[in-house]
Amino acid sequence: MDFHAYAGNVIRHSCAQFTAAGYNNPCMAILVLVRHGQSLWNLENRFTGWVDVPLTDQGREEARRAGEKLRGYSFQVAYTSGLTRAQDTCRLIQEAMGASLPTIRDQALNERHYGDLQGLNKDDMRAQFGEEQVKISSTS
Repeated sequence: MDFHAYAGNVIRHSCAQFTAAGYNNPCMAILVLVRHGQSLWNLENRFTGWVDVPLTDQGREEARRAGEKLRGYSFQVAYTSGLTRAQDTCRLIQEAMGASLPTIRDQALNERHYGDLQGLNKDDMRAQFGEEQVKISSTS
């Protein structure tokens, strides 16, 4: 079984679905990707980037729910970025799973750096500079 997870929402794909789609040996490994739970600046609609802001209560609950959905599966290792919100999400998932995995922290997994946009409210920037300019600045 393969998973994709986003802030507590885990989507399952069976090996049979992958085989039917033409993938060879689809069940050799399982890769689970989970975005960190809601952070304070997600809640405040701010560009976060590399600023190390904490999870909200909702973000912690999202991480626990993701862990509950993954309970019963066996993993060999966990990877997380160097940011506290990602590390806390990883820890809470493992706690909910009843697991204790070797965890590798790597800054290369950090969210992208938004430069001067970090900390600014996304709606305020759209009002000031326009939707298209903010989109260019936040995706380039």
